[in-house]
Order: sequence, then structure tokens, then C-alpha cells
Amino acid sequence: ISLDPSEEKTNWTNHLFKLKNGKIVALIKERLVIIEPTFLKQLTTKDNILINRIETGDSTILIHENATKINFKADENSFGINYGIVSPPNVNKYKFFYKLDGYDKGWVLGDKRFLAIYAKIAGGDYTFKVRATDINNHELPIQTLLIHIDTVFYKTTWFIAFCLIFAAFLLYSFIIFRTNQRKKIYHLQLQSTKLEKDKTEIQYQNLINHLNPHFLFNSLTSLNGLILSEPDTASDFLQKLSKIYRYILQHKDNEAVSLEQELAFVENYVSLQKSRFDNGLKVSINIEDEYLESGIVPVTLQNLFENAIKHNTVEEDKPLTISVYAENEYLVVKNNLQKKNFVETSNKQGIDSLKSLYKYLSTSPLETIETETEFIVKIPLL
Repeated sequence: ISLDPSEEKTNWTNHLFKLKNGKIVALIKERLVIIEPTFLKQLTTKDNILINRIETGDSTILIHENATKINFKADENSFGINYGIVSPPNVNKYKFFYKLDGYDKGWVLGDKRFLAIYAKIAGGDYTFKVRATDINNHELPIQTLLIHIDTVFYKTTWFIAFCLIFAAFLLYSFIIFRTNQRKKIYHLQLQSTKLEKDKTEIQYQNLINHLNPHFLFNSLTSLNGLILSEPDTASDFLQKLSKIYRYILQHKDNEAVSLEQELAFVENYVSLQKSRFDNGLKVSINIEDEYLESGIVPVTLQNLFENAIKHNTVEEDKPLTISVYAENEYLVVKNNLQKKNFVETSNKQGIDSLKSLYKYLSTSPLETIETETEFIVKIPLL
């Protein structure tokens, strides 16, 4: 038998010998081959499509007759599939079409190599199909082969689900951590604010509790002088002094009182101060009725009046003038400036304590304005 396996002509001679047991011995290319005739099948003359092998890199997988599914590892996702028909002489009269379901969008026309090549196919399950038609549009039965390619672990559903769950856990943990941190910070801020407020209130209570001992001394001195000379006036004087300290005792624990109550209180205070300074002190209070129900910190006006008297000279020929009026939700206390050269009892904390206290009670600050001729305090009404 003369074979033509390459471009060069090479002759191979085969010798067949029949043995007594019916088997046949053949010498093929320096090898001895025993053939069992009972295992030989008569070739069919019917043309059938055949998927015979798959090539992956350096390896070749032969497709057996009963093979219906091929499994590949994740890194074996590039391969070529060989196909043809059982009757090689008839192969050229057919057009072949192939398709990889799950990858190809439609049928692909095959070429003379009878080879379908696929590269870098994603993991999953696919079905490779081959069909053929002759010139008379007679179509051979479609041949199929199931192909499974393992998915890279980081692209698998379980791994993606794990990553999503882990990311959600990290996000949840971070949110819980930040929430707890904010709660701690907020709690510390509340404590700090409360301590600052308590400190301010204590400082202000000290101002109230130590309400102008010089005022009390001067008031008692004036009262002593009136008892013998003007007993009726002395009695009225004592009643007003009593009302002042009763007001302080009644409202020392209140954050705010009505402006009407504060004005009634300060009128008694002004009356006692006028008994001392006579025409050297002039006070003008002009408040519209619509502001009388507004709130104010107790003893605010008394502190501001005392501050004005303490820092300025009060004389009949140069009177100290204090004006009180409401303007744009503020109570304004204004006095002319005629500063003393030395203020013996000043600790310079009265107005600062008022500013700190109003900061916690109002969104509007207590303001002070000093010009060359006037000192103005603007108190936010509560």
C-alpha cells in the first residue's frame, strides 16, 4: 500500500498474514499488529457529522462516540474543536456551520480546516453545535457537544456574594463605629456645655448672692439718717429695700422672669439710689406694652444699673443718665460716659457673666457698644 503522508513521496509496504485462529497479523512500520476480525465493523455508507477532537494548548482530547460532555478547568478556556463527517471522500460536498450556544450570537460558516477556534471563554456551561448542508440543501443531523468551563474563583457567585456580604459587614461596622464615636463626642460636648453653663450660672448666682454690699451699706446709712428726721420716708425706704431682696430670693433659681417683673423690681432699686444721689442720677424707662411679656434673666437691669453707677461719676451738675427702651427684640440700656479714674470694687466680671449666661439661653448674643460719649448694652429678649 502506497501512502502519501507529506509533500515528499514515502512508500510504506504492509504485509498481512492470516493465522489459523482466524486473526490477522500485520507488519506496519516495523511494528507487529494483531487484528481481531470479529471486532471489525462494516463502515456505513451514510454520511454523519463527527466531532472528533478538541485541542487545548499542548494537549489533544479525543471525543469518543459516547462522549456528550467535556469539562475544562478555568485556565483551559482557549481551545479548538475539530469536526468533519464519517465518509471523508464526501466531506468537500458539504458546507459546515457551527455555533457555541452561550457565546456565538449566530451560526458561523466553517472553513476548509474544519476547525472552530475559541479563546478566553468565560466560565460556564456551553453547547457546541455543528450542522452541514450539501448542494441540494440536504441537511445532515446536527451534532452537539456539551462543554463546561470552571469559573475563576473570584468570579464565582459564592465568592461575589461573600465579598458583598463582607463589604456590607465592614460598612455596617464602620457606621456603628462612627455612630458610637459621634455619640461619645456628643455626650462629651453635652457634658462640657453643661459644665460651662453651670459654671456661668454659679458665677452669676455669686453676683446675685453678693448683690452690691456697698449698695446695702449705703442704703442702711441713708435709712438711719431718715429714721429720726423723716420716719414716714424711712418706712417707705425700708419697704422698697425689702422688696428688692424679696425679689432676689424669689427668683434666684429661675432662668428668666418677665420683663414687666424685672422693671417693677428695678424701679425700687432706682428709687433707693435716687435717695442717695438725688438729681445726680436720671433714669428714663420707656417700654412698649408688646414687650412686657418677653423674658429676661433676673436682676439683669440691676446689674447694668449698678455697673453704670460704679464706673461713672454721679453729680448734680454732671448727672448720670440711664435710658432703657426696647428695639428689634432687644432691650437696650444706655448711659452717658463720665468715667471714674479709679473703681475700687470692680472685678470686671459682671457683664462677662451676663454674656456667657445669655449665650446658653438665646441664639442672639448680648452686645456691648462703647463710644466716646456713651456705653450701650443690647440684651436679647427671651
